[in-house]
Amino acid sequence: MLPLDYDVFFRLPAADQSRELIPGVVVDHEGDRPVVLFQQGALPFDDDSDILIYHMPEDEFMQQAAHLVRVDAQPAGSGAAAHSRALIELTGLPISAESRQSRRVPVLPCDLTLEFDGSREIEVGDVSESGLSVFAAPGYAIGQRVEVAFEHGFEWYRGQAVVQNVLEIDGAITRYGLHSPEHIGDRADNLREGLTKLTADLLHQNAECRASPAPGGDA
Repeated sequence: MLPLDYDVFFRLPAADQSRELIPGVVVDHEGDRPVVLFQQGALPFDDDSDILIYHMPEDEFMQQAAHLVRVDAQPAGSGAAAHSRALIELTGLPISAESRQSRRVPVLPCDLTLEFDGSREIEVGDVSESGLSVFAAPGYAIGQRVEVAFEHGFEWYRGQAVVQNVLEIDGAITRYGLHSPEHIGDRADNLREGLTKLTADLLHQNAECRASPAPGGDA
């Protein structure tokens, strides 16, 4: 069961490979079926239809099949903004929404200085030995190569990453899953090497934190 105050994204139907998502939050339950609130009016879905939802139970975006039982749209009025409430029934198990199979490690903003296509106006979601995810401005397509650079251990690592998936959060922010191939043509870069080192160091830090006794606890 999806808990209360849990972020859920509905996938909009799209003719291309992009995955445009509408953000919502679980506000109630009818039995074991969650009720999701969306801060907008009518949704482009029909009652009694099958949909895909996305959510992040831990450190990874997951997709899950669901059945949309009904949608109740409320127009703006009496000081209240337009909104919709959707009752859904989960019909499948959650599976990874990305094809990166290596372990992903979440990254805090203070842990990493990263450039994405020359811009530092981005937020890093997670990293692995073979890729990473970033939140950045829309405009990049699946399959596009993007220059990525980051500093770790007083050394810069640079190279090209390939946009593997696109999850549009809203009109201003898009989440990109990026894959770092071992080789792109004849290019020689060290991005893959840097991701491997960064992931290993973050895993080591996480392990040390878990092993450390809580303040006030037994030594």
